[in-house]
Formats: sequence, C-alpha cells, structure tokens
Amino acid sequence: MTAVGRLAGALLLVASVAAGCGRVPDVTTLPAPSPSPRPVLLVDEPTTASMNALGGGRIEVVGGCLGADGGVIVWPHGTRFVGDDPLTVEVPGHGRFALGDRISLGGGWIVEHVGGTVPDAPWTFRGQRVPDSCLAHDVFLAGPY
Repeated sequence: MTAVGRLAGALLLVASVAAGCGRVPDVTTLPAPSPSPRPVLLVDEPTTASMNALGGGRIEVVGGCLGADGGVIVWPHGTRFVGDDPLTVEVPGHGRFALGDRISLGGGWIVEHVGGTVPDAPWTFRGQRVPDSCLAHDVFLAGPY
C-alpha cells in the first residue's frame, strides 16, 4: 500500500470515529411501570355463624375488590394478603390462593342485583365501608368454615 493509500485509510478511520462522537439524539425515558395497587380485601369480623350456600369460584378482582366468578367476597375473618407476584391471599381453614385459583366457600349472598336487595351507596357492612365500585356487583359473605 502506498503512503497516499495509508493516509487516505487513516483519514477515513478518523472521520468515522469523529462521526460517531456527534450529538446523541434525544431519548425519551419512560418511567418504570408502577406495581398494580392491591384490590380491596373485605374481611368479616370474628363469627361462628354462617349461611349454608356454596360460593366461590375462580379468584379475580371484581370492581376493585377481591372476589370470584364476578362476585365480590367478604372473606372470613383472618384472611390476609401474603404475596404480590402473583397476588396471593391466605384464607384461614382453606389455605393460600392466588388470582386465577379456584376456591369453594360456605356462606351466602348479602347483595344480589337480580331479584334481591341492593343497599344504597355508600354502604357499610359490619364496620367496613364497601367501595361503590364493589357494591355494583353481587356480594357473597363467606362463613368461617
């Protein structure tokens, strides 16, 4: 290679490096997605009484409350969240359940929109304010057993 060829190659290399050192284009940084807020967990007071209907189904968020198969559930006393990924609850006497799991609970419907009584909002049940978005659905009171 001649001196002119080497010089041309060197200039090409310098020009390539210099072009790479130009202004970096603006980049829009999106904030990390915030974790979904937990749904409202309605939990009953301590009791030994219960209705005898069978309720439950596939656990899901219903109107912002934790429920199953389209109905909101007032869970047995002592029910609590125990995990977030996936969202998991521990139900005394029944075990741990995540969203999408199936559960069977004894109890009875306390709000029924078809052929039943729907309380006026705002509604408080045993000292807990039931969010209006949850009250828009049927509500099942799960018993302790």
